[in-house]
Amino acid sequence: MIYTESAFTAGAASLLVAVMVLSACASGSSVAQDPVASETAEVETPVVEEPTTVPTEAPAETPTEVPTPEPEPLSDTEMIALARTTFDADPQPGELIAWDHLDATAFGDRVRLEICSWTGDTVFDDLRTIEYEIRADGTATTCSTDRSPATASTPNSSTPPSP
Repeated sequence: MIYTESAFTAGAASLLVAVMVLSACASGSSVAQDPVASETAEVETPVVEEPTTVPTEAPAETPTEVPTPEPEPLSDTEMIALARTTFDADPQPGELIAWDHLDATAFGDRVRLEICSWTGDTVFDDLRTIEYEIRADGTATTCSTDRSPATASTPNSSTPPSP
């Protein structure tokens, strides 16, 4: 083969470039370094310390008294339910064995219950009328009790007593 001088020069130049590339890779450290990354790693971020401020609170306001609202008056139905619940929790008199609520009437702040009751003393029932005073706070207190012999209209009665 006949080599021309220009082909020889081109081959030599290629060989020279390859040797330079290989020597550049082998002469440094084994880890490639990014020049931008190494610059940012060396620069420290300045820390700005802000002066500590103590929060100033507004003086505490003195609470104003809110007037206690008056309780709404109970409806007649609520008053009757309260009177019945009060009676069932503490029957009057305490020796009652059984009773039936016959009627209830609300008037003003009072409720009158009519009850057919049995104490077990006789075979006859008693008709009792108990009146409760209903207070605005939702409590009931006994005002009066009345007892009379039962008539034939009471559910538990047998033959009414003869006069």
